[in-house]
Amino acid sequence: MEKINFESINPKFQEFLRQKEQMTPGFVMHKYLNPTLDDLHDPFLLDGMSDAVERIKLAIERNEKIVIYGDYDCDGISASTILYLYLKSINMDVDVYIPNRFDDGYGLTESTISEIEKNLKPNLIITVDLGITAVKETEIIQSRGIDIIITDHHEMADELPNTTIIDPKVPNQSYPYSGLCGTGVALKLIQALAGIGEAYKYFDFAAIATIGDIVPLDGENRVIAKLGLEKINRGECHKSIKHIMNVLGLTSINSTDVAFKIVPRINASGRMNTSHKVFEYFVATGDNELNDLFAVLEADNAERLNEIQKGNAEIEKNLERIDIRRAPILLVSGDFHQGVLGILASRISHDYNRPTICFTKTDYGTYKGSGRSVGDIDLHALVLSLSSLCSRCGGHKMAIGLEVYADKFNEFKERLTKLVKESTKEEDFLQDFNYSIEIDEDDINKKFIDELSYFEPFGAGNEKPVFMMRVNSLKPEQMPGKSFKHYKFATEKGKHIVAFSAAKYVSLMANSGEKMLTVELENNKFKGKYYPQALLKSVKLVSYDYPETRQENMISSLVGLYKSMTEDIGHFYPHEYNKRELYDFVKKNTNSLYSNIIVVDNSFDYKDAENLQSLGYTLSSTLPSNKQNVILVRPEGLIDECEVPGYKQIFYTRRAFKNEHNFMSKQVKVFEPNFITKLSSRLLTDRAVLGSCFVAIKNNFNIYANNIFEWATKLSKIVKNISMSELVFALLVFAELEILSVDFTPNNFVVCEGKNFLNKRE
Repeated sequence: MEKINFESINPKFQEFLRQKEQMTPGFVMHKYLNPTLDDLHDPFLLDGMSDAVERIKLAIERNEKIVIYGDYDCDGISASTILYLYLKSINMDVDVYIPNRFDDGYGLTESTISEIEKNLKPNLIITVDLGITAVKETEIIQSRGIDIIITDHHEMADELPNTTIIDPKVPNQSYPYSGLCGTGVALKLIQALAGIGEAYKYFDFAAIATIGDIVPLDGENRVIAKLGLEKINRGECHKSIKHIMNVLGLTSINSTDVAFKIVPRINASGRMNTSHKVFEYFVATGDNELNDLFAVLEADNAERLNEIQKGNAEIEKNLERIDIRRAPILLVSGDFHQGVLGILASRISHDYNRPTICFTKTDYGTYKGSGRSVGDIDLHALVLSLSSLCSRCGGHKMAIGLEVYADKFNEFKERLTKLVKESTKEEDFLQDFNYSIEIDEDDINKKFIDELSYFEPFGAGNEKPVFMMRVNSLKPEQMPGKSFKHYKFATEKGKHIVAFSAAKYVSLMANSGEKMLTVELENNKFKGKYYPQALLKSVKLVSYDYPETRQENMISSLVGLYKSMTEDIGHFYPHEYNKRELYDFVKKNTNSLYSNIIVVDNSFDYKDAENLQSLGYTLSSTLPSNKQNVILVRPEGLIDECEVPGYKQIFYTRRAFKNEHNFMSKQVKVFEPNFITKLSSRLLTDRAVLGSCFVAIKNNFNIYANNIFEWATKLSKIVKNISMSELVFALLVFAELEILSVDFTPNNFVVCEGKNFLNKRE
């Protein structure tokens, strides 16, 4: 690949790299931009490497039987594959054993050792991507006259197995880099055995495993991943990798393709049943065999997606019962498929910005779990401190796997929650508005986006740059499709910001108030042509431009005056405060940074509510997924039922219409004001005006709107010489007399006949 010159790239990217250099210890600019094989470290600096090479060479001389024992995920299968292919290439007698997640459990076990001894009869077992905690199992293997070499990259326990170990995370060794994945360690073993030229043959598998195992993409990992992807994209890769690219329609791949298209398919079989078929696919060379095996992998992937969907549905019900204010860690148990526990935990921890462990009960009575952490919380260390309550626990800071004894499960949850609570603060779980570079709409162009490839591959430790744009009014355009949930928002210069499932953003984007968007950039290729575009990630509301019109303010006053709005229900707490007392009332009833909403739907209250940000409330038009306190700027004044779970208190700045909040969970307290607002101007209310309004409303029952404000706006555009305020006043009068009725459900405000409708004479 052509060498990248720092001075030639966009100044905004130069600044991004300078910031990275300042914040990242050991960062070297030219090595980051142009890594080479010379940047790899001497493999013999790893403790145990010399002994491992000596023992393997002895096995080669004696023509001994070697069994490679690998983990059942992408990293373990890839590590098994490259070591197998190398040993096969020198005519060694070698087999691969990959345990079944459900029948065998994780790692080395006495039953799998017995099966290997009986059926494969090895002289030497080499583990890849596992074994660092297998103290007892190593003794069993050695007692049966079999030698074992452990290669791993996971965190060690207090005691190490008494055998040759290669693991860059074992402390106090000379090796300068500890971030390798299991396949990276296996690659270093091949490098030590046969040199860098031989090891480079397997950079394609190593790149996929390094990206897929979510290890830091810095140092040696960046060299392996970047050079490996370049090797693949030149077509210099194993036939199975070419095959999977062809089937998926990929002429070239980047880290996103690896992480979201390739790795999930590799992991699916291990999650659903057995991973050995993936190893068979990796080493296959015949077209028919590759096609047949890939069809099996796709079937497993379809099952995986189905189990994730089922798990997510159950999790939503589970999380409704959790009080987020008292949950520094989310411990969720349910009837989940064991193979998707990690995926479910990852989704929850991302949404709630909290460490999460998902559990399911096994057939033999334990609770099996998979966990994901956030920030600087070392979940592995916390769980390891409770290892006496577990039959197994392993992993690293950000991801763990464990099994808890059934009779210790409640104790485990209580003690772990206490440990996390003692080591964190409420502020640690707030969602920050983070971005790498500020851009403007002119930067949404092909050349700027092309330069992003200089920083590939992206992943943990080398995240894809997130860009921030400041915008005001954007033009929404609904994108075609079955669901019609997706939108494109056009800037003044016609640049497009694509947003998926974005109906909630439409009115906000069209509003002229200032917004800060975080976006990712891509060159979307369609029919051979590139279309630069931004992909919306999040929106931060800076200001909202409520229309400062007498009509709008009059309607707010009318709504405040209407006396038949609230239908008292047990979990409602109406008439608790007047407008002047709102700040003090909210302050008095806010005892956490989470689970509280203030709903604002007009310009009067918006100005007052801005002051409430000093109480720790964020200003937004959507409810944060982590349930932190929010001033919800929403002209329609409504909250969808699906948004409510996790919130405990809602403060409205105006009185509610009858049935407006009936969908609310009884877990939520809803507070409403008791103030009576004076009308902001004189209103014509004589008989002639009311009569004209009645005719106008009666002739337009087919108007559907989100709320009374939108209803009045639409109707006033149809009828002439009647103001929005007069229409709203007339509607409220006729509703009070039950001549007209409002059929009100969330996001559906419809006016229809009341029970006294026939008694009204025009």
